[in-house]
Amino acid sequence: MLRETALKLTRAGGVALLCLFAAQGALADEPGDVPAPDAAGTPIPKPSPEQVAHWYDLSRLPFLPVPEVGSDPNGGTTVGILPVWLHSDENHEITRIVAPDLTHNPYFGLGAHARMYSYPSEDEQWSVVAGIKQRVERGVDAEYQLGRLREGKFTSTTNVDWDRDGTPRFFGVGNNSLYSAQTNYTSQTTLIQEQLGWNLTHNWQLLYTIRKRIVDVLPGTLSSVPSIETLFPNVRGRGTSSELLNRY
Repeated sequence: MLRETALKLTRAGGVALLCLFAAQGALADEPGDVPAPDAAGTPIPKPSPEQVAHWYDLSRLPFLPVPEVGSDPNGGTTVGILPVWLHSDENHEITRIVAPDLTHNPYFGLGAHARMYSYPSEDEQWSVVAGIKQRVERGVDAEYQLGRLREGKFTSTTNVDWDRDGTPRFFGVGNNSLYSAQTNYTSQTTLIQEQLGWNLTHNWQLLYTIRKRIVDVLPGTLSSVPSIETLFPNVRGRGTSSELLNRY
């Protein structure tokens, strides 16, 4: 639900930005919008459309400017700008997407992300996303997939993820938990996962998954919400816990 709300807000911001550019362009093209003569009475020529189009025509920009607006009841409202570069091959198919951003969050300050998605072929793809904020939050997420079309004997998906999130809440355990008992903690997760598939046919696959996850529940950092240890000093799960999963 939150992701859908953030997506709607982002789309709304993009439409508003496009409308602003269009409105500026329309005003510049109005017949009555002619510069006044100078002191000598010589009319000042109106700039040609080519001269004014470069600052509002999105097709002339080397990237796609996408506004970011994300609202989260735990994390507040994050705003920013996301320039997107698309690279394509001779067949006009996208082979790489580069999408850094610059954001601001009321709890964690300024932040930046670097994103790259690469598609060397229909059967192979990889991505790397890394981000950091002024306070608390940061993370790295990398993924590599090979054999996506299942045309060969084997497929492989590798994931490496490290994330520190300062927004989680804890209200206690059980149905009688109260909103007034709201606390905050910092969640730090390290994940390494490998999935190996043996393609028996194009539709049938024997898949093996091995996953190592380490979760650290650390004290909260939000000044407006008590940290978890102040109200729940003996709750289980604080500190470091880990799991090792093997599954066929």
